Amino acid sequence: MLSSEWMQRKNIEYKQKIEELNELCTELKEQLATKELNEYEQEVRIRDLRAQLKELSDVEDKLSLANRNARVLEEENNSLLLKLKSGELERKATSTVRAEAIKLIEENNQLRFDIEELRASYNKAIQREHQLEQKCKNLAELQEKADAQMIGLNKKTLKWRAVLWRSSANGPLQRKLGRRKRQDIFKIMKKYSRPFKGLRDQRNNENVEM
Repeated sequence: MLSSEWMQRKNIEYKQKIEELNELCTELKEQLATKELNEYEQEVRIRDLRAQLKELSDVEDKLSLANRNARVLEEENNSLLLKLKSGELERKATSTVRAEAIKLIEENNQLRFDIEELRASYNKAIQREHQLEQKCKNLAELQEKADAQMIGLNKKTLKWRAVLWRSSANGPLQRKLGRRKRQDIFKIMKKYSRPFKGLRDQRNNENVEM
């Protein structure tokens, strides 16, 4: 009678411990999901940052080219104006030269306008770069917190597994019952051990392609 009551009590204790372990595994699964999501978002942000940096480099090249063209046109314009003032050009060519000078001045003004637009685009790209860097930093901090929580959950899981092992190691009947409980626990651990392997492999393949 005593033995039967003791076994029932132990069985209830084992069930309670398995339920607690199941809850821990569920919490671990949620933490893994959060970690995987944060990692994926961070990688997307990094790809966006690389694209922004490339765009920024293109803007810098265009700005440099526009500045060079503007300087050349301005020098030509000044040279033509000096020739007109000094009378080096013949009267019959004056109208043609003036039209050429006006055209160069208009092109120069257009280039100056383009330069201002490129500078504005450059400043916006710099701002986006700083924003992306801050977001990546925040995601890295969240990932560190998730890692720390996962370590704590793993420690709790190992602790409960050790408790169950010790509790089931006293006597043949307890060992038999303990084996069944451990099998249930291992099934639970296997179920929640790597729930996002497919997503991680897919992300690794994307990184290899990049």
